[in-house]
Amino acid sequence: MAAQTKSTDERTLRWVLRGTVAVLLLGVAAYLIKGANTTSRPKVESNGATTSRVKGFQQIGFTVRSAEGVTSRHCGLLALTVAQQDQGLMNRTNLGGYDGMLFQFVAPTTVEFYMKDTLIPLSIAWFGSNGRYLSATDMPPCTVVNCPLYGAAGPYTVALEVPEGQLGHVGIGPGSTLTVGGSC
Repeated sequence: MAAQTKSTDERTLRWVLRGTVAVLLLGVAAYLIKGANTTSRPKVESNGATTSRVKGFQQIGFTVRSAEGVTSRHCGLLALTVAQQDQGLMNRTNLGGYDGMLFQFVAPTTVEFYMKDTLIPLSIAWFGSNGRYLSATDMPPCTVVNCPLYGAAGPYTVALEVPEGQLGHVGIGPGSTLTVGGSC
C-alpha cells in the first residue's frame, strides 16, 4: 500500500509540474505575441493615420533638416487648438513615446510659454513661418502660481517642445529648419 501511494503521489506531482510549465509557457507566448504588436514609440509611416496614444491630441509627422544638411523624420503630438495649446504637456510624466509636442499657429505670433503644472523638464525651439529656427531655451517644471514666461527671439508659427536636452537629438539648433506634415 505504501508503494502504491508513493507512485500516485509522484504521478500527481509530475502532472502539477507539467501543468505549471504549460501555464508558464502560455504566459510567455502571450507576452511575446502582445509585445510584437505594440511599439514603445510611434514610427513615421505613410498610411495617413492621425490618431494618438495621448488623449486629446492628434499625432503628426515632422521633418528636421539640421544646419549640416542632415534630414530626419519624427513623430510628435500636435497642439493646434487654443485648448490643446493651453493644456500642452501639463500633468504628464512622459511624452508617450513621441519625439515632442508641436504647437502650430495659423499666423506669426509672439505668445509666450510657461510650465505651470508641467512635470517634465522641457526644451523648446521656435520656428518662423519659413520653418527656420529662431531660438530655443530650456524650461524647468513649475508647480507654483507665478511661473516664468519663455518667449521666442521673434514672431514664430511653430514651437516644438521636447524632453530637456533633446533638441540636438532630433537635429534642431541654429541653422536648422522644420517642416510639419504627414503622418506618423
